[in-house]
Amino acid sequence: MTLQEALPRRVRLTRIDLADVEQTVVRAAGILMQRFPEELSSDAPLRGALPEHGARHLEHFDLAIEAQDDTAFVEYARWVGRVLVARGLSHRCLRAHFQVLADLVEESETPAQVAAETRRLAGLPETDLFKPDLPKTWLSQSEEMQERSKLLLDRLVRGDHAGAVDVVRRAHEAGADIRELYLGLVQPVMYSVGRLWQDNQITWQEEHTATAILPAVFAYCRQHMQPEAPAARGTVVLSGVDRELHDIGLSVLADVLKTDGWRVRNLGGNNPHDVITGTMAYERPVLVGLSVTLPINMRPASEVIARIRADSKLEGCPVVVGGGAFEQSPHAWRRIGADALCRGPEDLLRLLKGDSDVVGGPVPA
Repeated sequence: MTLQEALPRRVRLTRIDLADVEQTVVRAAGILMQRFPEELSSDAPLRGALPEHGARHLEHFDLAIEAQDDTAFVEYARWVGRVLVARGLSHRCLRAHFQVLADLVEESETPAQVAAETRRLAGLPETDLFKPDLPKTWLSQSEEMQERSKLLLDRLVRGDHAGAVDVVRRAHEAGADIRELYLGLVQPVMYSVGRLWQDNQITWQEEHTATAILPAVFAYCRQHMQPEAPAARGTVVLSGVDRELHDIGLSVLADVLKTDGWRVRNLGGNNPHDVITGTMAYERPVLVGLSVTLPINMRPASEVIARIRADSKLEGCPVVVGGGAFEQSPHAWRRIGADALCRGPEDLLRLLKGDSDVVGGPVPA
């Protein structure tokens, strides 16, 4: 697929007015290469990807302007900065690329205030864009489970399929129930894998290897699940929004809900709006949960929530959101029109039971 074929689906600009997105990002790439010929040699790993990177930057500019929230752009810039350094390039390439794109936006037909905001984002201080972003600790309070989590992480990153499953099996045989295996052992490790990759402490190959082994861990847990009567509590629909490819968290959430007696329709990741609304119309769920891992996917989340609200057949169905995108933007759930924010399976279980301590809860009946 060519860049021109991919851009219309990937880049949806609402505030920045560009007649030709591809031409703009290719021009920006050319300017950047002229400024840093010593860093962007013919075999530089970034050279072939510059137009696509430029398109992504433009989309993040546009998203940050529309939302009046710098967080999505700053988090993305930090991540790209870490990638550049890991590839032997410098932060100044990224800074220059932002400035070049801001120059080109100012030359376009974009309204002056939008161009000015783009310039402001491009000029955010180095301390904001590139300060250390250390991993957080999600480990269980149990010291024994902490050690098991560290061991599981090691087995996953090493690609030890049998060893990873054995860690979970031993924890189960030692008395951990299925919910504890998911929430106290597996979930912290899932979060850690993503954060370690983001911080360039593990390679993308190790991250992909770990992710590929997780389904075997889930399979062990499912073999030993003893859910309550499935019809007792009603149906919950879970889905990743359009363009959201991360779906492992949805699998964990679905299994935990099943152990509590809920019937779950898990659509996985990357679902168009009509698939989500169509499933809701068919299933008549008590609640729909939408997953958003990347901040840039706030926009499709907002779009599908608006479509749910506009559909008379779905009137009254609560919409709950969760995922990594809300970690740095904890108030974004209100902006996109959701009823509540859940930071994990336990939050959602409490919300379904009417707990008012969950952000935004309890959801409408």
